[in-house]
Amino acid sequence: MTWKASHVTLPASVNGMFDQANGVLGSLNKSGIDALTKIDAKAGWPQPDNADSADKMNALRATLDTLTANGQSITVHPWQHGVGKEEKSGCYLSPANAAKRLAEKLADSSDSWAPTISTQAVALMVCAGSLDTFIALLEPLATLVATPGMMQALRMARSQAGLQNSKMQTGNNVKNPFWPTGGLLLPEPQRSSRKTLLGSLDMAGSYGTRQMVATLSALADKRQQQIQAMQTAWAELQKVKGNLWIFSADGSPQAIAGQIKKGTPGEDNVHTVVTLFTGDNLTFLREMTS
Repeated sequence: MTWKASHVTLPASVNGMFDQANGVLGSLNKSGIDALTKIDAKAGWPQPDNADSADKMNALRATLDTLTANGQSITVHPWQHGVGKEEKSGCYLSPANAAKRLAEKLADSSDSWAPTISTQAVALMVCAGSLDTFIALLEPLATLVATPGMMQALRMARSQAGLQNSKMQTGNNVKNPFWPTGGLLLPEPQRSSRKTLLGSLDMAGSYGTRQMVATLSALADKRQQQIQAMQTAWAELQKVKGNLWIFSADGSPQAIAGQIKKGTPGEDNVHTVVTLFTGDNLTFLREMTS
């Protein structure tokens, strides 16, 4: 088969699935709810012992929402054009030069997205003298914070380390680019269409419920499984720890720019990445790194 011009559209098979599910969903009614309402009026269901505690969850959610900040983040690392020092062995950046570039960006009038009003600021820095140590320090932080710039720095650091290792190996004639390991292929828009379609299929499939007690029992079991999964995920989050350098300040961008260059780690740390967060409420980041 040769190359040919074409166009992109959702597969007909996927559209057919959605049309079938949508046909069922369009015919849904509240007959089941009406029946349960009549039963509820007669049954006098016992109230759970922890109902009062459950009622407080909305207040906790409101408190959680207060930890959400509006702002920006910017990352500096040695693999950005014009930032790091490029040599045959790789790209390098000292903590002082990384902080200097952040200070320049805080005062960069040519950048229309640069902050201009008083703000909170938190900067997270990872630096090391060797590339292996740098990667080991960056991996847990990148997993926890996962900003695009920090993830890019981790990928580039691993790539540089892999290139250094490959140069020490003989007979390595593999051409770039390298094949990755195999896995599930879900590119856009397949990922979004699959998510929407699965939701439609689940809702349409639930309309076939005929044994209400068995269905409610299965939902209770599923809820317990989800509770266990959330507890496991939270326990895994607690395990993520890392060592880093932190900078925190409040004030105008110009004032922060003057402070951020002070007291940086030593120049022997030739591998550096730093992400600066600016926003109206950085309480979460400050508590996380206090």
